[in-house]
Amino acid sequence: MSHEEAPYEYASGRTPPTVVTRPPMVSLTPDNIERLKRYPRPPHDNGRGLHFHLDLRPSIVAETVEHLKSIGATWTLIYAPDAEQAKYTAKACWDAGIMPVVRIGKLIDEGFDPVPYVRALEEVGAPPYIQIYNEPNDSREWKDDTPDNWVQIFARNWARVAAQVFDAGGYPGLQVLDKPELDAVVDAVRYNNREDIWERTFFVQHNYGSNHPPDYPYDAINQQEHPGATILDDPLSILSFLAYAVWMQEKLGFVLPIMGGEGGWPYEREEDRRYPKVGQPYHADFHRETFDWFRIGVISNGEPLPDYLFSIVPWLAGSWDFPSDNWWGSLSGDRVETIAALASIPPFERRFSWDEDEGPDVVIPPEKPEPIEPEKPEPEPIEPDKPKPEPIEPDKPEAPPLAWDERLDDLGVRLERSGESPAWRLVTAEYWDPSQAGDKQHIEFAALDETGEPAAGVRFVADWEGRRDDENPAYAVTNARGEADAPIWIPLDPEKQDGIIFATTADAPGDVVRGMGRPNYGNVIFKLTYRWGARL
Repeated sequence: MSHEEAPYEYASGRTPPTVVTRPPMVSLTPDNIERLKRYPRPPHDNGRGLHFHLDLRPSIVAETVEHLKSIGATWTLIYAPDAEQAKYTAKACWDAGIMPVVRIGKLIDEGFDPVPYVRALEEVGAPPYIQIYNEPNDSREWKDDTPDNWVQIFARNWARVAAQVFDAGGYPGLQVLDKPELDAVVDAVRYNNREDIWERTFFVQHNYGSNHPPDYPYDAINQQEHPGATILDDPLSILSFLAYAVWMQEKLGFVLPIMGGEGGWPYEREEDRRYPKVGQPYHADFHRETFDWFRIGVISNGEPLPDYLFSIVPWLAGSWDFPSDNWWGSLSGDRVETIAALASIPPFERRFSWDEDEGPDVVIPPEKPEPIEPEKPEPEPIEPDKPKPEPIEPDKPEAPPLAWDERLDDLGVRLERSGESPAWRLVTAEYWDPSQAGDKQHIEFAALDETGEPAAGVRFVADWEGRRDDENPAYAVTNARGEADAPIWIPLDPEKQDGIIFATTADAPGDVVRGMGRPNYGNVIFKLTYRWGARL
């Protein structure tokens, strides 16, 4: 989709965000990014998927592959009771350009050999993504009733089988629904001294949305009742992967790739009476918005699309046991509106932060309004391509000497001097590119008093053009060394010079630096030094 094309209009009244307006909950280290880059993905990957039909007879397999192709799916999850069914079903998907993730159809307390599943995928040329067990808190996943110490039994069994999958050359898949289960698995792997398996482990999410909108719990209705609520307060949301990522980083020190297994919005679900039932148009609108994340690079709460989110795979293409959930052949007919909505998404290939292209097509910054300051004299910006000293006007203080990194001009970064006196004056603006910034993506502030000594307790603000009233900018207060920093997350295109982040002092007049952002999602640092005074 081009920048000029209008966003998809939702019959439900929602319009998805097309620009990043919220910092990511988890910032990935360079080492974490290198881990993620090593995991295989399907050709023409668009992150879009759907759980495969539960009936794996060859005729149903062929029909389901055509259904997946009709919505442009490049991912699926296959529940396979044995390795032979896994093999021919995975082959049909892989030959169609669809990544098959295979869930071993065995119970948690049932003995089995996982290696034949690994070999089955290898024989058809597909990456051996193998999910081990499923929803351990569900009594249906055990031979008898769920045992009292089910968390510990599940964790020990998963750690043992995962090592077998890893040693056979496969990718072990972990599926849990809550943090205690994740923590127990990490502890069991550490106890076995097999932390090497994390090099190829992936996480399978079941991000069901109930009847919540795609931006829940950040939507206006929930925020009015629960101000400041985040996904960590209520993860019953399509965005629940954000919580898993936080838990993984806390327990493991890094985030595993998160792939879809189940999720989405079951038809006509109505669990939260604050919201309408998920019939049409909501079923179509919500699923299209979710799959559009991978095209535009922004998820529904305004955060950037995380590199660790590999796919969304809702439940369910088809089954005989859960007919009301079927996308094809449900009790109320096919989900024709939803199928058409997904089929209408223009073809694209998902981009990651490490891809060397121009970034998401439709991350469209809003028009940059000129600041309106009726009681202040009009600030005169320093033109990047024509640096010139500001004129000394009787009612305007002289600007201080400025050390300006010329690379800022190439990004479209610009300075606006405050017309008030005294004020915090920018004296140094330095840019650290990705080769210098390491894993940081910050604005680093330094404050000097009028004598040039470090000034503590000075509050700076990093804000962005077009910020909504219900969103908050980032504030940073200088320490005893006169230093502070604020994270940045919104991208900019150096060719378009379209950065929308600006920074200044929060509690006293100060110069404004505009046009900042992360060039093509790169890690960069803007180092801004301010000094208090009228003229220096």
